[in-house]
Amino acid sequence: MSGWQKSNQYYNSFPDPQKYNQDNYGNQSPRQEDFYSNQNQQYNQQYLQFPGSNNFQTPPISNTSNPYSNQNNGFSSQFSNQAPPLPPRARSDRLSQPIPNFDPQIPSPFSSQPSQPYQPHQNTTFRPSFDGYPPNNAAESYPNIRSEPTQSQTIEASLNNLSFKDSPNQYSSGKRNPIPSHIPTSGKNQFTNTQSNSQNLYFWDKNEKMYQNIFFDSKPIKIDDFYGTKGKNICFTNVNENQLVHQRFIIIHGKILIPSENNGKVTVHHPYFPPMEYNVVGGFFKAIIELEAGDNNITFIFNNFKSAPIREDLLIKMKPNMDKPPLLLAMILGKDSVGKFDFDPLHPPKSNDYLELLRRKLICTAYLWQAFIAEQMRRAGYGFRTFRLEEEYVQDTMTNRDTYQRMNAKIHMVRSDKTVKEIQDISRCQQYKGDPNDKNVDRDSQFDIAAKALENYGGPFAKGGRKRYIAALSADSTWDLKNGAALGHAALGGSVGDYRLGVFGSHLCFSWPSCLEEVIPCFNDTTKLDLNYMSEDGNNSHEYWRSANVGMGAFLHEVGHMMTMPHTPTGIMIRGFDDYNKAFNISEPGNDGPILPSDEGGAHFHRSDLARLRYHPLTRFEGEESFEDDHSGVEAYFTEDGLVAKSDSGIHLVEAWVQDTYRYHYEYCSENFERRYIKSELTGSYEESMVDVPKTIVINYNALEEQCCHTDKENKINLKITPRSKDHFEIDDLKKQIDSSRVVCPNGLLQFSTVSYGSSNKESSEVLFLGDSFALQYNPSNQPPSYNQMQHSQSGNRTRNSQLALFPPTLRSIRAIFNEHYSIVGALEFKLSDNTSKIIGNVEKSTGKSVLFDIPENDGLYSILVRSGAWIDGFEFTTRLGKRSGLIGGTGGSGHMIIAPEGYVFTGIKVHCGDWLDGFSAQYSKIP
Repeated sequence: MSGWQKSNQYYNSFPDPQKYNQDNYGNQSPRQEDFYSNQNQQYNQQYLQFPGSNNFQTPPISNTSNPYSNQNNGFSSQFSNQAPPLPPRARSDRLSQPIPNFDPQIPSPFSSQPSQPYQPHQNTTFRPSFDGYPPNNAAESYPNIRSEPTQSQTIEASLNNLSFKDSPNQYSSGKRNPIPSHIPTSGKNQFTNTQSNSQNLYFWDKNEKMYQNIFFDSKPIKIDDFYGTKGKNICFTNVNENQLVHQRFIIIHGKILIPSENNGKVTVHHPYFPPMEYNVVGGFFKAIIELEAGDNNITFIFNNFKSAPIREDLLIKMKPNMDKPPLLLAMILGKDSVGKFDFDPLHPPKSNDYLELLRRKLICTAYLWQAFIAEQMRRAGYGFRTFRLEEEYVQDTMTNRDTYQRMNAKIHMVRSDKTVKEIQDISRCQQYKGDPNDKNVDRDSQFDIAAKALENYGGPFAKGGRKRYIAALSADSTWDLKNGAALGHAALGGSVGDYRLGVFGSHLCFSWPSCLEEVIPCFNDTTKLDLNYMSEDGNNSHEYWRSANVGMGAFLHEVGHMMTMPHTPTGIMIRGFDDYNKAFNISEPGNDGPILPSDEGGAHFHRSDLARLRYHPLTRFEGEESFEDDHSGVEAYFTEDGLVAKSDSGIHLVEAWVQDTYRYHYEYCSENFERRYIKSELTGSYEESMVDVPKTIVINYNALEEQCCHTDKENKINLKITPRSKDHFEIDDLKKQIDSSRVVCPNGLLQFSTVSYGSSNKESSEVLFLGDSFALQYNPSNQPPSYNQMQHSQSGNRTRNSQLALFPPTLRSIRAIFNEHYSIVGALEFKLSDNTSKIIGNVEKSTGKSVLFDIPENDGLYSILVRSGAWIDGFEFTTRLGKRSGLIGGTGGSGHMIIAPEGYVFTGIKVHCGDWLDGFSAQYSKIP
């Protein structure tokens, strides 16, 4: 039995079989369970019994998520004795469950213990008011309250967002992909006209002689902004009425439209969740709202305790997106671990079932990540994109005021083969400064321990050739005061095999919330750390709320690495997680607020990070094309002016880095297509301005250098090119690569070379030929001659003729000669139009087997498919008129399609050879 099966056999449910009440939901769960949750359901019946622990005694769950009796849509006394609205997919003839009465004081092992306010690890009691709800026309009923005709200038000056323009369909003649379905369409706008972040992140300060960076998300909201719902009393500035989202938590930004005193409280009422209360500062608020699948009819009640309360309704539609892989959550435990995490003995956890509490904290943290990324993607103009979590239908842990079943994130409890003591060995921690050559030290890092444990666990982590995206919490991390190190902790994110893995320790979990009621208090908890028991981990103020920022935010940083994000100059991926609370808070300790989006500091993702997520598998919208099984990478061709890059899946992001520092990026997506089409954003090729995600892009080195370097041109530019199909392709020192690719033949013909596929450490040989004589008969760009060209046509013709004379004879056939192993190509023979031939490679170990590919006289070589790994496995040649050689050789390695860039023609091939062909590159020259 696999570790996954063992763990699920005794953990991932409760003592009695947990079956949701199908009758109340029309014979189905209100939210669909995904594939992983349905695989071996027989293992999901018993609660975890780990060594030396007591079971967390939770009664059998018999209640489903019904509406609360005080939360009907009318909010007036005439409805007080009537049944509330039915839950999603409910049937009135089967609604047999008694309607629960809301009581925030119901005892629970995870309820808060009263002490001092605003310290969630001692007190998380929320007591929303239920009195005096006015009708919807409250603004008209009270003379001192009025609805403003437009959003206030405060919003316009302070809140950032995007504005859109009409669809450019009339321009594109059907040559672009369809408009993405996530962009709202109500007859207004389709495309953002906000300038690309690449234009704004850096500017050259001539006075300071240095680069100044600018936050990408500091643009003010527009009155005609596409996101925003303006009611009579409350304006919701980051969401539309009827907004469709795909996440459980959503952060709502709002503005109270009252000219008088507008500090107070806003209470959020949802038909299927307990009410929540949030502060309003200067008329602004942020509310974290829990959503259920289907329609979420939410009511906001504002009360400043000086005038009559006012009300606004908002409808948000939530549909879990099952059309993409999930982010899997795991806790890595020693084989003898009880899951106990660090805490102050004076402020112990509210339950001594540490493992269950830790599980709840990780679930809540992941849902906050989900909401944060969705809001960041929305601000970038990409819609409410975010990852989904693997979920299961069990007792909901995201509120501490009921015990109903809902879809809840699934945590895999993964046992390592190592003990807690072995995991906490000082040599494994990141701060270890011992002898790196000590052979007596086990060098497996926490990342290695997690990866091995996941592989042994099986289940959704079993090997299967598909990528797994995993956030793993090292549950046995602990602070070691003597060594000043967090043992059992690693802050790492990256890939290993099929895993895309982010790992972080549990040593800061004492400060994390375990449910929605605790989120805002945790982000405002000024309890002081006792460094005898707890780590500060960069928390200079030594307060719990700072530890919450670092713990949850730095873990998100590692999840960012798992999603291929590098260290960008601003935001979460550099050290911006110190401000993580600002994304959720309207105020914070020492800052009365309001904290608006422009005040959130490092609590954002850099624009290039968000551009990277636009086509990431985890953020795909339902119905969008998947590129998970597309293995086409990027092929790069150096040219006279710079670089041509191609990918069959389309290239959506190009980043330029100087001395490991981000400087500039280009992005290609549906959202900026119009700007490229109308040339408000410059492009390097015609294709880049005609499709949303081009398969070919052209980069002019001089233009790129101007954008990136200015006075520091001696520093190298590194390029990262990201296609929709896979991880990015890197070119180190672009200028050096361009220069080294230039080859001048003895007769003066200038050639450029592709990168070398396979291995290039063996002896080389090469052949010159003209791949297609037809290409020399026409102007390569198909453009009419310029006035200057016409004035000098006679001298130009003489120059062109002299250049044409440099080209070698035309290629007529290619013979692939196999070595003694028969399946591996050992040499290539080329026959030219002047009846000469040349063999490159090793023919000494040939057995005589060969394959001949003839090229007709009216045809020419168009493309070369190379399959390579450590050596060259095989080829396929294709002509301009479509004749194909078929695959010659083996199918191993990865495929690389080589096509001469536009305006260039093949003029040679170079190979590196030992016993067989180890390396291969193609040469091409510019057509005069």
